Amino acid sequence: MPGPAGPTFNKISTAADNTPAVDFEKMEKEIQHKFALKNRAMDPRGSISVYPRLDLDFGKKKSLNFDMMKTEIFIKRGWSVQAEAARWFAYLLIGFFTGLTAFLMSLLEEFLMDKRLQLAEKILEKTDDNQLYAYLMMAGWCIFFCMFGSILTIKCGPGANGSGIAEIMAYLNGVNYPKFIGWDTLIIKCFCVIFGISGGLCIGKEGPLAHIGACIAVIVIYYIPIPQFDYFKNDVNKREFVCAGVSSGVSAAFGAPIGGTLFSYELSKPSAFWTFSMLWRTFFCSSMATFTLSMLTQIHSTGWAELSVNSAGTLKFGKLQDISVPLGHIWGAFVLGILGGVLGSLFITVNTYMSFFRKKYSTTTLKRVLECGLFGFMTITTMTLLVIYTGECQDIPNYKESDVNPEEVLNYNKWTCKDNQYNPLATLFLNTEAVTIKSLFHSSKYYTIEQKHLFAVMTTWYIFTITTYGVWIPAGLFLPGIIMGGSMGRFYTVAIQEWKGYVDLDELEQNTVLGAAAMLSGYCRLTYSLTVMMLETI
Repeated sequence: MPGPAGPTFNKISTAADNTPAVDFEKMEKEIQHKFALKNRAMDPRGSISVYPRLDLDFGKKKSLNFDMMKTEIFIKRGWSVQAEAARWFAYLLIGFFTGLTAFLMSLLEEFLMDKRLQLAEKILEKTDDNQLYAYLMMAGWCIFFCMFGSILTIKCGPGANGSGIAEIMAYLNGVNYPKFIGWDTLIIKCFCVIFGISGGLCIGKEGPLAHIGACIAVIVIYYIPIPQFDYFKNDVNKREFVCAGVSSGVSAAFGAPIGGTLFSYELSKPSAFWTFSMLWRTFFCSSMATFTLSMLTQIHSTGWAELSVNSAGTLKFGKLQDISVPLGHIWGAFVLGILGGVLGSLFITVNTYMSFFRKKYSTTTLKRVLECGLFGFMTITTMTLLVIYTGECQDIPNYKESDVNPEEVLNYNKWTCKDNQYNPLATLFLNTEAVTIKSLFHSSKYYTIEQKHLFAVMTTWYIFTITTYGVWIPAGLFLPGIIMGGSMGRFYTVAIQEWKGYVDLDELEQNTVLGAAAMLSGYCRLTYSLTVMMLETI
C-alpha cells in the first residue's frame, strides 16, 4: 500500500540579479526523501545519535500524565482513612502475589532442569554411558524450549522481551512504553524466562522478576474489585506501586528486602518523586514478598511442623563462614574491582554491537526464533563437550556432621562417574543456576574446584551471556553476572594461594563474593543497592 504523498513546491525562482537562484526542485527531492525516511526504520547505527529521529519510532511511546494530580478536582477530592488503609493493603497484596509468583517459578525451573538431567542419566544407564545419545537428547530439549519460548514472546507478549529493567527505568521517569505492563506480558514473562533457562541459555530470572513485580502491582490496583483502589488509578500513584512491585520482585529473588528497596530507589534516579513514607511502604511490600516466599518454601520442603521466620529467596549463596578479613586482603578487592570494571565495559560494548546487528538483520519472526534455538544449541553443545573432555571424575567428599552443616552438602552430578564420585563440570554446568552458584561459593577442606574448571565456567558463561542477551525471549543478567564474577574471584584466589603456597578458606569465600559484586557492578552500573543485596544474600 503506497504511503501518503509528501509536500510539493511550485518551481518558481524569484532571485535577484546578483543572488543565486534557489533550486526548488532539488529542495523538493530532499524533503521527499526525508519524508520517505519517516515510513521506515532508521539504520540502527544512527538511531541513537540522530535527534530528532527521522522515523516515527518516537510515536510508539507516550508520556505518563503526572500533571493530572495537580488539577482542582484531584486536589479537592480529599484523602480518607479508608483510602490510606486500602493503600497499605494494596502494598501487602503486591508483596504476597510477587512472592507467590517467585515461588511457583522456582518450582517450574527445578522441575524442568531436574527432568532434563534425569532423562540424560537414564539414557547413560541404558546405553552403557554412551554420551552421544545423552547429548542429543539435551540438545533437542534445549532447541525446543528456546524456540517455543521465543515464539510465545514474539506472538503473544512482545512487551515481555528482555529483562525489562531498561523499560522500568524509563517508566519511572515518565515514559509509558506500549505493552510494557499487562496480563499477557506477565504470563509470558513468567513462563518463557523459565523456558529459556531450561533451554540452556546463559540468562537468569532474577532481573525479569522486577518486571513481573511491576506488572503485578498494576494488575492488583486495576483488577481487584476494591472500591478504595479507585483512588490510585492515576499515573502518580501507579508509579509508586510500580516502584514497590519492582522492589518486591528483586527482594523475592535475593531474599533481600532492604537491597530490593534500594534497588528501586537507585534505578529510578534522579528519584525526585520518592518520599520517606513511600520508602517505608516499599520496604513493607518487599518484606511481605520475602516473607511469603520463605513460608511457601518451608511448607513445600519440610511441611507445617517446623516453620520459622528467615530470609529466604530464590537465590542464596549458602551458609558461608564468618569471615575475618585481614588488611592484607584488600589487594584482592582492588584487583577484582578493576577486572570487573574492564570486563563489564567490554560486555556493554560487545552487547551493544550485537544489538545493532540484530536490529539490522534479525527482522523476521523466523530469524528471531531460529537465532534463539541456535544459541540454546551452541550453549549446551559447548558445556557438554567441556564436561566430556575436561571434567574428570572425583571422589565425593566424606563430610562429617561435626564439620559441615547438612544443608551445605552440594547437589553433586556424577554424569558417567561411579556412584561415589562426581563430575565437577557436570555439577557446575548441568544443574540449576542456584546450585551452580552454591557450588562456586561453597568452601571447605573437603571440597575444591580446580583452576581449569573455574576458567572454563567463567569464559563459557561470559562469552555466551554477551552474545545471548538480546535474543527474543525474557532474560535477566543478575545470575550470569554472579556466576561469571564468582568464578573469576575464586579463580584469582586459587591462583594466588597456589603461587604463594598457602590455603585460606576465608579469603576464598571473601573474594568469590567480591568477584560477583565487581562483575555485576561493572555492567549493571549499580553501587549501594547491589552491595546491600549481596550482603543480604549471604
